[in-house]
Order: sequence, then structure tokens, then C-alpha cells
Amino acid sequence: RTLQAQENRNHPLDTSYLQMPNNGDNTLIIAGYGRVARVLCSTLAADEVRFVCIEHNSIKVKAAQKNGLQVFFGDVTHLDILKAANMTNTSTLVITIDNGFAAETLVHAVRQTWAGVFIVARARDMAHAQKLIALGANDVILETLEASLQLSSIVMRQLGLPDIIIQQRVQQTRHIESGVPSDPTSDQNPTTKPS
Repeated sequence: RTLQAQENRNHPLDTSYLQMPNNGDNTLIIAGYGRVARVLCSTLAADEVRFVCIEHNSIKVKAAQKNGLQVFFGDVTHLDILKAANMTNTSTLVITIDNGFAAETLVHAVRQTWAGVFIVARARDMAHAQKLIALGANDVILETLEASLQLSSIVMRQLGLPDIIIQQRVQQTRHIESGVPSDPTSDQNPTTKPS
């Protein structure tokens, strides 16, 4: 249900979870608090990394706040919400929302408004990843790809390949499969052992 629908009920609406924090600069802003973002937020919180996560589902927001996480209510496709979260002084935006069109809209709007921010976005498939890159995302993550790469790493390690070779192969495959151009300064032949 929408916030408006909740407000139309007979009992008062608890709005304590709506207030954005006024606690200075954030290292990053996370758009969406689903399965992917829950893991990310918990990991960041454990290492005391400053972040703000914005989610449009009030039930998810309140549950996250009960666990001490910096998750707040709002529609991230509205630039006013991002401004309230101090987007102007944030270096990185992580987009984890499920809605592909909303993710594309957000990437485009942020790139037009905050040209210097680093945008990493979750993509459904290769076509979606390429569209996000074209709209201004710096990097994209394909969930199925990352699961496959993790499995590949385990298998290659079990077969006795050196970690440096595994890392290089995974990096190379990630860039090829995601459509994100690799950094030529770090691209090495994974079949060549370092001297």
C-alpha cells in the first residue's frame, strides 16, 4: 500500500521512520532495500562504513531500522529525496532496485544532475546492463553472472589453479559478460604467470 493509503486509515500513521538523517557526508547512498541490499547494508554496517539506504516499502524500512540500519523511506527516482539524503556530497550511488525502468530512470537523472558521482547498478540481463551503461552507470552487476563466477572460482581453486590466475580469469570474464569495458592498465593475460 502507498503512504497515502495508510494515512487514510482511521488510526494515526507512525511517521518516525520517514526522517532522513542529518549527519554529514555519506560514503554512499543505496537505492532499494531488497535481498541484495540487505546483504550489502549489513556488510557495510559491520565495517562501520557510512551509508544511507532509501526504500519505498515502509514495512522493510521499519524492519531495517529495528536492526539498527540506516534505511529510510522514500522514492529514489525523485531527486528531492536524493537531495535530502545529501546526494550532493556523496561519492557513490548503488542501485539495487528490482524495477528495471525505475533503475534506468534513476541512472539517467543522477548522471544529469550529479555528473561526478560513481554509479554501480544491478542489472537483470545483458541488454539491461548495456542500457544502464549507456545511460551513465559506471559499473553494473549481473546477479546470475556473479553466482556463476563464484562457482567457477571454487571449481578452479579445487583444481589447483593459483589464486592470481583465478582472479584474473574471473575479472576478464566479468568484463566480457557484463559488457563493461575493462581497465587496460590492469588487464593481464590470465594464462601468464606474473614474473
